[in-house]
Amino acid sequence: GGESQEYTRAIASESENHILKIKTFDYKNGKENAIGIVAQDIIDHPLSMYILDKNHEGIYSVDYNALSMAGIQKVQKLENRIKRLEEKFNDKN
Repeated sequence: GGESQEYTRAIASESENHILKIKTFDYKNGKENAIGIVAQDIIDHPLSMYILDKNHEGIYSVDYNALSMAGIQKVQKLENRIKRLEEKFNDKN
């Protein structure tokens, strides 16, 4: 639907300025030395509306399932780009 198309456009519009930084952090009430993405760091990221959840207390969390889907889609786009570039390179040689 429309949301899927918007999601695809958000992934396509990612640039070097929107890199998701993986960090080590401690949850406020729980696990220590967690590895992941700090939700508050990506509130302004183009994908935030798709990969962030906000609970009733206003606390953000990362939806890693949605993030995984974005990663898969990005890898597929890069694989297609590599294939096209390799074909173009091979045609010139």
